[in-house]
Amino acid sequence: MLLPPNAGAGENPVEVTVTEPVLDVHTGPGRGYPVFYVAERGETVQILMRRTEWFKVRTARNQEGWVSVEQIEKTVMSEGVQQNLRDAVLGDYLHKRIEAGVAIGAFDGDPIVSFRAGYMLTDNLVAELRISEVAGTFSNSQLYTGNLMLQPYTDLRFSPYFTIGAGDFENRNRASLVGSTSTLSATTANAGFGARYYLTRNFLLQLDYRQHLVLTNVQKNDRFNEESIGLSFFF
Repeated sequence: MLLPPNAGAGENPVEVTVTEPVLDVHTGPGRGYPVFYVAERGETVQILMRRTEWFKVRTARNQEGWVSVEQIEKTVMSEGVQQNLRDAVLGDYLHKRIEAGVAIGAFDGDPIVSFRAGYMLTDNLVAELRISEVAGTFSNSQLYTGNLMLQPYTDLRFSPYFTIGAGDFENRNRASLVGSTSTLSATTANAGFGARYYLTRNFLLQLDYRQHLVLTNVQKNDRFNEESIGLSFFF
């Protein structure tokens, strides 16, 4: 028997029976939160909601806490049907693989604003498209990049990541300041790292550092450092 797409949400939460010797219930959605209750084999728990790689549960003794996906997946449905709860519990939420957001920061000292869209290819890999505008003193620049973000530890609420990508860099001088307008267009590559902090099940805060290498046709390639902070939304 398969569960409907909204199983686990609303008025009728999914019930599971513990099949492992114990089920560790944490005070929060992460391994850094202490275990305050241990559900024993045969005990029934209810799935209330999911946040990243953690499920909020209510035990038969009315204790509410958080259990990791790995432990929940080892349980069985109360009706006795074995299946993967990643697809059964909160099905609508699990398919929210698209995210969009905005970030502000500094690009070698100049202010930068970025708009991004991401798609979760897997639980650990995100494909990202990014458009950025840099407002310099003597020129404006635009960056159009495609990136891959690797998140090794998706079960952490504060999740580090690494990123690599490439795209196009366009720089236009301000005619009012230098007397003439000229545009430079070049290929750019970037690599960096950062961390994502899940504020709620739909919003995350992102801290990011990247180094850009602009591949110009002159003898020396230009390197730029970028630091930014942004907010993204899952839908």
